[in-house]
Amino acid sequence: MDTQSTVISIQELSKEIQSVSTIPAIALQILSVIDDPNSSINELEKLIKLDPSLSSKVLNMANSAYFGLTSPIYEIKNAIINLGFRTVTEIALSASVCDSFKSNQKIAHYTRSGLWEHSVAVALCSRLIAKTIKAPYEEIIFSIGILHDLGIIMFDQYLHQQFVSILNDPDIQNYNLIELETELLGFNHQDLVQEVLKNWKLPEEFKLSISNHHLVENNECREICKILYLSNIICNQLSIGFVETNSLDMVSYLDCIKELQLDELQIETLKSDLKNEISKAKDFFSLVN
Repeated sequence: MDTQSTVISIQELSKEIQSVSTIPAIALQILSVIDDPNSSINELEKLIKLDPSLSSKVLNMANSAYFGLTSPIYEIKNAIINLGFRTVTEIALSASVCDSFKSNQKIAHYTRSGLWEHSVAVALCSRLIAKTIKAPYEEIIFSIGILHDLGIIMFDQYLHQQFVSILNDPDIQNYNLIELETELLGFNHQDLVQEVLKNWKLPEEFKLSISNHHLVENNECREICKILYLSNIICNQLSIGFVETNSLDMVSYLDCIKELQLDELQIETLKSDLKNEISKAKDFFSLVN
């Protein structure tokens, strides 16, 4: 495929996606709240209450067994006070984007609900890794994990016929998704999301991490990308949700472990902790059901 025509096709596709947003406007507003260190409880409360459906989902999640509150919560402000500002932004973001993952269509081994399960698991695993290595962005990495595969949703929604062909291609057993997309279309879901995010008002850490989580070298969010990459590998090894075939690059995997200063014992502990988190977080997974 000609390089120039590929760039134009990505730009044209990006414009189409801009005109019909992949995620709701309220999700972008929540991300702005996350990015603003001066955001207040009242601002978050007002934003969530603008959408009755979102308010209901947030309250249902806040009262779930995962958070273990001893008394029921009936008001958004009380949820923020009891669970904390960060936790409620995570719940609200998850609840606001989950509808994009709702679909019963099965394509080979892929479903949108399976991708949602994978996204939640990567978010949980990323937070566990960030906590283990005492990373300064533990506050935001769950939300980044939830959104890290937006490019796949964009491919599914806006290049659906080509996406189906790629997932049904016999070579999917020999190549990973990024490689097949690039070979057959001239660009991949990470290229596409990078183009789209140029015009979205997202925190820079989100833009860089979502656009580069398969490219763990040479970018300003290198450590976050390594955490996301490692979380993807761990979730694939545990067969959680949608599992990309041939996603393990052993050199990159070992490099991530080394740079994050983790050892194999810690990796096994992370896997065990992740299984426990997943068993408790059923309400996150059921948001798309």
